[in-house]
Amino acid sequence: MLVDMGYASELLEPLINRAFEDHPGLVMKDLMPLILSWYQSAEIEKPVSSKPKLKAVKKADWHTLDSEDLRFLFSQSANEETFQESLGRNGLFFDAQDWVNSFG
Repeated sequence: MLVDMGYASELLEPLINRAFEDHPGLVMKDLMPLILSWYQSAEIEKPVSSKPKLKAVKKADWHTLDSEDLRFLFSQSANEETFQESLGRNGLFFDAQDWVNSFG
């Protein structure tokens, strides 16, 4: 019903669940104002994403990245074999066989 009224958001389902959990004795007509109130305050206080937006770097510019960036290491390698060697030299290659052997 709320979606039909134009309240489409990922916030709706958790708010509706919370309303039914917090107020199990209320009927739908009493729950609607409560849910709408929570919805409006949640929309105002919508948290800013904690993930920083990553800037895309074109492949042609990979050589300008930090020396520990995998894209930089790839740009400095002539082929896949030298790239894997570079990963090994920098301690970035997980040796699964060595790990398995460590268990005896």
